[in-house]
Amino acid sequence: MGLGLERAASPFTHFLLTQNSEDAELAVKLGLFRKDQTLVIGNGIDLRAFDPAKVSDVERELLRTEFKIPSHHRIVGTVTRYTRDKGLLEFLEAAAGLRAVMKDVSFIVIGGCAVGDRHPLTLKQLMGVAENFGVDDRIVFTGVRDDVPAILSLFDVFVLPSYREGMPRSVLEAMAMEVPVVVTDIRGCREEVTEGVEGYFVPVRDSDTLTDRILAILNSPQMAEEMGRRGRERVQREFDEEAVVKLQIETIGRLLEERSSGAGRRSVEG
Repeated sequence: MGLGLERAASPFTHFLLTQNSEDAELAVKLGLFRKDQTLVIGNGIDLRAFDPAKVSDVERELLRTEFKIPSHHRIVGTVTRYTRDKGLLEFLEAAAGLRAVMKDVSFIVIGGCAVGDRHPLTLKQLMGVAENFGVDDRIVFTGVRDDVPAILSLFDVFVLPSYREGMPRSVLEAMAMEVPVVVTDIRGCREEVTEGVEGYFVPVRDSDTLTDRILAILNSPQMAEEMGRRGRERVQREFDEEAVVKLQIETIGRLLEERSSGAGRRSVEG
């Protein structure tokens, strides 16, 4: 929702639920809500679905065969929509940088286009850029898939070079699959990742730093394994879907009770 609509809706809203703390802090700073009228509910994923223990070696080998990725290749990938502001062009530029110093690396992009996306990119455009960068023979655009956890389990590094996010689930999904992550230093991502713990931050539109951070992980298997382990632990601790849903239900239930007793007069906005 745009800021103008937020301003218009705030007088009629009793309570604001946000996915990240920066949005809640901004709403208070702008005077739209008091601090006690906001709650950061975060985001959550299904940890039963995103569990590396549930993906077999056979499944992984079948996927490598499907994608024509050699067994000895390291894999760098992302899950995203085909839009400019998801940083896909920077991802491709970083792929070129990696190929210049590491020959046994391949790339996977899971996702597709959605109706109404800002700055959409077509598969033809993306393949054209990949060809210009000399990585078209080592990149796979899978399209929309229903086996994302299994494909994520192939990744050595997950990358999200997005320009803007609310609270990206794809990062949490990768972390749950014990994959170290490299993400842009933007809202949402800052609440999911700690620099040097589960992965690294990079500036927006900075493909050189993106390349360096990915390479640092690929060149340090022990560190990568530790980042992956800590990533899943953090998701289990802070981003379990069941806990997030429970918090929402309890909060809305309490607000409805207050409303029925006359204590609340405005609606809930999230």
